[in-house]
Amino acid sequence: MPSFALSLAFSFDVMTLTTTTVHRLIPAVMLACALLTAGCLDESTKQSISELAQNAEQMQQGAGELGRSLQAMQNNNAEPVEPVDFRALRDLIPSRLSGLEETNREGARNAMGGFTLVQASAQFEGPSGERVELELIDIGGAPGLSVLGLGMVAIEIDRESSTGFERTGTYQGHRIYEKFDRSNGNGEKVVLVDNRFVVKVSGQNTSNEALDQALQAIDISALESLRAPTQSESQ
Repeated sequence: MPSFALSLAFSFDVMTLTTTTVHRLIPAVMLACALLTAGCLDESTKQSISELAQNAEQMQQGAGELGRSLQAMQNNNAEPVEPVDFRALRDLIPSRLSGLEETNREGARNAMGGFTLVQASAQFEGPSGERVELELIDIGGAPGLSVLGLGMVAIEIDRESSTGFERTGTYQGHRIYEKFDRSNGNGEKVVLVDNRFVVKVSGQNTSNEALDQALQAIDISALESLRAPTQSESQ
């Protein structure tokens, strides 16, 4: 199974674990708040408990919203379809990016346990050690994975720091997850097209602008045109 499919499953496990942790955390927060109300704690500890309670409440709200979003998307995307030929995906990946030379290109069809994934990727390197990878994945043969993948963009994320950012948004009408670390030039962008195709751009020792250019090199319209209608849509 492609590494990215495993990362989707891992992301779902982490989200499930986070939700479970939130619910286990609530009784402890309630006890701490009781002690706070009783006046048994010093000012520093009181402040820490107040912040903990606020964070727990925010995490619980986020977990609930995520669960509802995932359930809705699962209901809307439960019908498997025949994946495209990986060569069709591979042909959509450019052979050259600005200032970077292609070092490897590959594609595969993987089937296991009733799931079928089709994936194509290409790696690029620059003269100063820049590395960028483009991946296209058809998860139409494994509809459950679309729910896992959408877990990364089902909630709204907008974080910035002095060294980078992490956010979700919209790219050409599709949901996108982005993160970038300026301190080491590492980042990624993941676009989910029609709950069917995953476009992933990742890079090391590069710039966010270079990742933007790599993403723009993928013809999203051409990717959408590969999507055959499901049985329910064709009736």
